[in-house]
Amino acid sequence: MDKQAGRRAAATFEKERLKREKEREKEEAAAAKATAKRQAAIKTAEAALADARREHEENSLEIDKDRAAIEHRAEAEEERWQKVKGRLEQALRKASRF
Repeated sequence: MDKQAGRRAAATFEKERLKREKEREKEEAAAAKATAKRQAAIKTAEAALADARREHEENSLEIDKDRAAIEHRAEAEEERWQKVKGRLEQALRKASRF
């Protein structure tokens, strides 16, 4: 009976060891899957960030070009205004002498 009990105990022990090993493998697989999912999410987020940064830089360049064009227009308008104003003020002074 002792041999039979020993064999049963060994079989039970082996069964439990296999069960623990399967559970460990299952946990490792779940951890690997979670890691892969996290890495994929990071890669996606980094790509989205890079795309957004590129779009921002393009928009900023366009705004800078627009700003330069507006500044040029403002300078041209100021120059035009000074000429018109000078001419009209001169005409006013000339008309005031009569």
